[in-house]
This record gives sequence, C-alpha cells and structure tokens, in this order.
Amino acid sequence: MFRLQLGIRFKILIYFLALTLVVCASLIYVAVDYFERDKISYLFDSSLSSTRLKARQIRQSIDSELQNIRNLLIHFDPKAKDFTKKGRQIFARNRNILKIQAGSLANFQENKMITLVNTQAIKPPGQSSLDIQSSQNFDALGFQVTRAKEGIVTLFFPSNLKGEIIACEVYIRSLEELLSEASPWKTSLLFDQSRRVSFSSQKNDEGLFAETAQWIENLTTPEGTRFIGQMDSHLVSASSIGFNFYAAELIPKNQALTAIFEYRQMAIWLGIFLFSLAAIAGLIFSKSISKNISSLVTATDQISNGNFDIDISISSNDEIKNLGDRFNQMAKEVSRLLSESVQKARMETELKTAQLVQQTLVPQSGYKDDLIEIYGLYEPANECGGDWWHFHHDARGRLFLWLGDATGHGAGPALITSAARATAGILESMDNMTPAQALGVLNDAIYKTARGEIVMTFFLCCFDPETKKLYFTNASHISPIYLRNVKPGEANRKSFLSLEGSMNPRVGSKENFNDFKLDEFQLESGDQLYIFTDGMLEAENRDKKMYGNRRFRQKLAEAYNNGLGVKQALRALYSDVKVFEDGLPQEDDITIIGCRVL
Repeated sequence: MFRLQLGIRFKILIYFLALTLVVCASLIYVAVDYFERDKISYLFDSSLSSTRLKARQIRQSIDSELQNIRNLLIHFDPKAKDFTKKGRQIFARNRNILKIQAGSLANFQENKMITLVNTQAIKPPGQSSLDIQSSQNFDALGFQVTRAKEGIVTLFFPSNLKGEIIACEVYIRSLEELLSEASPWKTSLLFDQSRRVSFSSQKNDEGLFAETAQWIENLTTPEGTRFIGQMDSHLVSASSIGFNFYAAELIPKNQALTAIFEYRQMAIWLGIFLFSLAAIAGLIFSKSISKNISSLVTATDQISNGNFDIDISISSNDEIKNLGDRFNQMAKEVSRLLSESVQKARMETELKTAQLVQQTLVPQSGYKDDLIEIYGLYEPANECGGDWWHFHHDARGRLFLWLGDATGHGAGPALITSAARATAGILESMDNMTPAQALGVLNDAIYKTARGEIVMTFFLCCFDPETKKLYFTNASHISPIYLRNVKPGEANRKSFLSLEGSMNPRVGSKENFNDFKLDEFQLESGDQLYIFTDGMLEAENRDKKMYGNRRFRQKLAEAYNNGLGVKQALRALYSDVKVFEDGLPQEDDITIIGCRVL
C-alpha cells in the first residue's frame, strides 16, 4: 500500500495552515453571521421606522386639513349648495382645498352634483369623477385617494340633508413629497380599503403587490415587517395611515443587504490575507523547527554509526534546544557508559578468568581413608571470593586442613587467597612443620603482599593418624565445633561444642610476627568436626535477621539425627541458608569443612 512520505517541515506547515484555515474560517463565519443578523435586524427596524414616519406625517397632514374643512363646512348651506359670504372668503383662503362637491349618491354617480371650485387653490381640481360605490357608508367620515402622485385626496362628510354627501378634494403636500421620493431600489406603495394599490412609485412585479396586500390584510397589528417573494427576495414594511389605508415600502433583498455582501467579500479577502501571512509565517517557523530537528536526526545517525563525539548546536531557545542539550548530555553519557561497559566487560572477563583460577585453588572433591573423611562446601558471593580452604599430607603422612577468610570479597581478597595457596604449596614439602610455624610463614607472605591492607582470619590444623590428635592454631577465626558421644536421634544444638584454643592475631596484620600459639585436641572415633567461616552465620533474611549460631548448630543436629553423612549434612545446611535468605543475594562468601573420624 502506497503511503505518502512527508518530512516534518511539511507536516508542521500543513498542520499550521490547516489550523489557521479553520480558525480564520470560523472567525469569518461568526463575524459575518453576527453582522448579517445585526444588519437584518437594523434593516427591519429602519424600514419599519421609515414607513411609520411616512404614515404618521400623512395622517397628521390629513388631520390638519380635516380640521380646516370642518371649520369651512360650518359656513356651507346644504340646501343652497353654497357657502355664505364669510364661507367663501374662508374657502378662498384655504388654498389646499381644491373643490367641494355636494349631492346625493345618484348625483355623484351621474356626475350631476354641485361643484364649488376654489380658484385660489394651489393645484387645479381633478376632472375625473369620483369612484363612489352605492354600498359605501357615508354616515361617517370617508377617505379616498384621488391623485396620490400629486398628493390629492378626497374626504367625504355626511351632509345635514339625509342621503346627501359632501366631498372635498384636498391637496396634501406631505403625501406628494413622501410618495414621490426618488429611489432606484425602493418602491413606495399606498393601499386603500380594498387592498388595491392606490399608488406605486415604481413599476414592479404585480405578484409582489398582491402578496404584500394579502400580508397587510392578515396583519393583526397596525404595522409590521417581513420578507416576501420567491426565496424571500424583497423586504416589505407597512404602517396604517388610518381610514384602513396603509403606507408600505418594498426593497429588494439584494439591495438591502448590499453591505452584508460587501462585508462578506471583505471578510473573504481578509481571510485570504491572514492565511497568506500564516503561510509565510508557517514556512519560516517550520524551517526553523525542521532545521533543528534535522540536526537531531543527523546526530542520531552519527550515534547509530558509533560516533558519540558530537555536539549539537540549537539556535532556538525552546524545548527543542533543551532536547538538544539533553541529547548532547546523553551522547556524552552513552560514550562514558560505553567506555565503562568495555572496561567492565574486560574486568568481567578477567574476573571470570580469576574465578576459574580460584576454583583450582580449592579442592574439587573430598578425602576419605581408613581413619578420617573430609568434605568441603565453598560458595563465593561474587566471581572471586575471599574464603579459601585446602588439605594435604606432609611427608610424615599427617593431614593438614587450611581455612582462611580474607577481609572483604572480590578481586583483592581473591589475590590474597592465591598468595596463601602458593605459600601452602611451598610448605607442603617441609617436614616437621607445625600449624603455628606454618602460620608464621604465611603471615610474612600475606603482609608483604597486602601491606596490612587485607588480612585473614585463619584456622590451620594437623591430624596425626597415629595418635588421632589434632594440632591446631587459630588466628582470630571462629572456633570450630565438634560432636562427640551422641547417638543418632538424640542430638540437639547443645550437643555441638566449641573447639577452644589460644587466640592469635590475624594473618598479615603484623610484620615478622612468628609467635603463633599451638594447641592440641584428642579426637575419638565417631567424632564430627566442623570448621567454617562467618558468611553462613551472618546471612540475613528480609527482616534483617541473621541466620545465627543457634540455627546453624540445630540444623547440623537434625542432619545427624536423620542419619545424613558429613557431605549430605553440608548440602542440607546450605539449602536451609538459601531458604532463610528468601531469594536475597548472598552477601558474603560461605565455606564450611566437615570431618568425621572413623
């Protein structure tokens, strides 16, 4: 499957531009939507206010003329169908009143009514007959637009004579001015009682006029505003003049909302401008970031090729710079750790070699003859240990047992045990050497090797097969324990007794010290002797409790009661130590030698 591979620079640029596009589009949408709502609300209010003002001015002008006509008709004689002398004077002065007609309904329909023309009127009276219906109610004040474009209307008044009416043709200046306002995109309308268009300032779709008339007919309030036409193509507002007449304005929606369209266009251009700025900023920003990241990638490639001697220089002062600094630290640390690991690997190899060599320093098996059997257990805590044990026969057939514990554990004590083994190898060929004399020689060898920095506790004994006597010298070592004259099944920890003797200084602690004391002990058939270091007794569990001497002797007693030989007893004892430690690492070397006199 094909996958487009894009560099980090282009990914950052794409994300940045996408985010900018979304933000700009959202802001433009919210701003335009808010402006459009606000503009439409403003148009509704302003259109209705304009229509309301027209209707109010027309009505005020009509009310003013009504009052003048009422004052004039006081001086009109319905029977004579003429004014009094004073009435004629008032009639002449009232130049907005063009003519007055009086008669019955039939007279008006046959155009036989009496007509009084005001020769001083502002405009000439109309020549056309009035549109008077037989069903029209003349018991109250009536109103009819005669020539709306010229501002001329006719007001009807009931006469004092039954069945007759008086019609006054009046010039309303405000009606002429308001309805004749020139506007290329706004249509002024006047609807009569029958919802016919009495006046229209412009020709327009008759369907729009009909829809406007129907909407006005259904109005439950004196005024209102709404969109009409196909897809709400026009905004219409209407306000009542009185006499069931309505003034209205019709405005094309695209003209009314021109500001919105312009604002949209301006917002789009602004968005394009901001997006372009964002693109330029994104290019600069992504280049800066990708440059630093490329430096990190190059450095990573160098590290993968094994070159840790690098130093990345990041020019920015941000998280990437911190990453670069951490990268430099990491490279130096990896270089250091790699060097240490090489040294450690070399050291581990050397320790493995030392371990193999040290394993040859201790016996690989036990010893048994007709008089005695010997078995040992040696478990170092690390690759190299500080414990060492050995046995050999001298020229006289005596059996020597060596057990030493160098301070500490690791490579240093292991070298000391090597020195001890070398010294013991030389002493094996000497006759009549006592354990005390042997430790004197060993003391000089250890001191010259470690200069007193590493010393050894030591127990060295010699078993004489002819007398079964044990000659021994203890150099600050833990006293061995022995078991005597106890039947299997009856032993306990108190059955094991300590082999006490003179306590001498540790081997290697004093220069040219030869005054080691020699002790002897008579062994008997059936005796068991255990010589050991402190590693087993000081083993700790998770509660920081030590294995201890009491448990040590008790487990040896249990092994004896269970009929285990010396070799099996050592293994059982070591297994119990590991159970006691509960998985914790061994802290010190463990060495124990078991002997049984046959």
